[in-house]
Amino acid sequence: MATVTKGHCPCRAIEFEFDGGPDHTFHCHCESCRRAASSPLITWITIAKSKLRFSKGKSVYFTSSPGVSRGFCGTCGSPLTYEGPKHPDDIDLYAAALEAGTKIVPAFHVYADE
Repeated sequence: MATVTKGHCPCRAIEFEFDGGPDHTFHCHCESCRRAASSPLITWITIAKSKLRFSKGKSVYFTSSPGVSRGFCGTCGSPLTYEGPKHPDDIDLYAAALEAGTKIVPAFHVYADE
């Protein structure tokens, strides 16, 4: 039986899950991510979009740059997802939104020069 990874926003208006673990884990330092979360960097996990299931609620989306959609909770405003044109079959989830988010160990950094 596959492990189910679960997550949610702080107010729990949105809850999600997927089977197994992430395909990638990384820190992003780009200006867009920093501004979206008011943080010096974001820790992301990547999974195939087809694996993600919302068990409660659904995200509201903001187009932050051409082809990029950022999902967030419409109730509490917490950022949850990133979808971009470079990897159309994947979705990035904020590691902090996972129930075991503190156990995520990023494998690499992106846009560290920014």
